[in-house]
Amino acid sequence: MMPRRNPWQGLWPLVALMSMTLAVLASGCLWGTVKGPTGDGVQGATVTYTDSTDRTASTTTGPNGWYSFKLTSAPLPGPVTFNVSAPGYQTITPARVVEYNDNPNASLDDVSSFWEIQNFSLSQGAQQPKKADLALIDLVTPNLPGGYVLAKIKSNGPDTMTNFSATLDCSVCALTKATGSTNCWSQQNPRHFDAFNPGDVVEMNTAITLDANTYDYDVECEVQVPFDDPNLGNNIRSEHISWGPPPQPTADLEVVSVFLSATPVGTASVQIGNKGPNPVTNAAVTLQCHSTPTPKPGSGNPATLPYSGPKKEFNVSLGVLQLVTKDSGLPINVAGYDHFVFCQMTTSVPGDDPGNNVITNMFY
Repeated sequence: MMPRRNPWQGLWPLVALMSMTLAVLASGCLWGTVKGPTGDGVQGATVTYTDSTDRTASTTTGPNGWYSFKLTSAPLPGPVTFNVSAPGYQTITPARVVEYNDNPNASLDDVSSFWEIQNFSLSQGAQQPKKADLALIDLVTPNLPGGYVLAKIKSNGPDTMTNFSATLDCSVCALTKATGSTNCWSQQNPRHFDAFNPGDVVEMNTAITLDANTYDYDVECEVQVPFDDPNLGNNIRSEHISWGPPPQPTADLEVVSVFLSATPVGTASVQIGNKGPNPVTNAAVTLQCHSTPTPKPGSGNPATLPYSGPKKEFNVSLGVLQLVTKDSGLPINVAGYDHFVFCQMTTSVPGDDPGNNVITNMFY
């Protein structure tokens, strides 16, 4: 006699497939917690899965370390690889089997009753070393012509550094003003810091002493630190250090015109102006005029050689756009001769343009 066949036997695979599909579609079908070594939930942990079809999704744990994959974001039943990570903890990648059978009372009448619980435990990770970007932002000399060179150091963070020593490593070249000889050397100076916060600016002494009356200096310094500095490019700065009397205000004096003081016999007079931008006081000026005489046509006068007037030295005080007239002392007689006159001025004024200190004119 043949054994009796179960009429449901061929339908079990279909029922199982329907069960798994309904489980995947269930709200909150995969959930669990991520805990640390003390058993407390780890907030902000990232849970990522990859199922057998290479489908992947991620979520983040809440305040109690709880996470869930809802609706169609859950993995398909079968082998699943998880990746669980959190700041300060070691990342884990466990491989597990997801079956959606953790509820013994699950029923196809309620698809949300199919769920899977997957809990994870994380170990404390190695503490990340602190780092900060220390920048050498300036080299200053507040006490010239003497004193020291000071380095301004700024922390750009991100971390507060504590209980460390930084060293200024400097190279110095001193140029003797009187002889032009140069002497170069290296200088190191450390400093201990109890704390250096992001945004703080401190001054470090380079230990380079100055005598700027005697020397000009070229200084290059680098700040060196014992921790991870992510931007070493801003640890170096160079400075040229020179000192002397303060510069005088600049001005541009010019020869505006040359004319005869009287006719037919007189002297060449010169008008001097100040184009600015600053007034001048007691500026030393030297002025000299020259003449090339030519006999007037039909006069019968003999040709004569060129001649020069005296070199006049005097001081002028002029506001901006003011004028002053000075007698050059060059004698001129236009009764029998025409005169080509050339006048030139030199001054002691800083910034004076010599190009407009010359003037010519023809007198008939």
